[in-house]
Amino acid sequence: MVTGSRRADEVSGMAASHEQLSPHVLASTVVKATEARDLPLALPEAVEKVTDQEIRGKIDGHAVAVGEAAWVGVASNPTWAKAARRRARLDGMLTVFVPIDGEPAGVVVLEDPIRTDAARTVRALRQSSIERIVMVTGDRHEVAETVGAVVDVDDVAAERSPRHARGCA
Repeated sequence: MVTGSRRADEVSGMAASHEQLSPHVLASTVVKATEARDLPLALPEAVEKVTDQEIRGKIDGHAVAVGEAAWVGVASNPTWAKAARRRARLDGMLTVFVPIDGEPAGVVVLEDPIRTDAARTVRALRQSSIERIVMVTGDRHEVAETVGAVVDVDDVAAERSPRHARGCA
């Protein structure tokens, strides 16, 4: 979804260009999707990882950021941002907002499927005498609870980042 005068391909390309250097687990998904559409990627400059989920820098002379809505300046909840969040929530997806030159330019909606081996891994842990399994995730509570039930963990700690993971059990 794109807002303002920028084209979807431009916003996608800038987001993916940034995500090439992001440590976030879903960053490669954004890059691969953009490459599959044969959109050009640029090498970002002056990249700054602000948190585990937010990154900013310069691409082709433009200030670009990728991250959560409040962090990238979409906290005022414009109609398009609400619609993107609602759509993502209903479909169990994630939203990543992209401002360009300080103006909200668009949002990338990502599917984050349960790994096919997740339930099997939990069963293997239980068979090796591990009695309590807690899933720690950055996902929203409602998504995390659903995934936790599907893979059969004992408890879920949602909306966490790696730096907040200690003491979750």
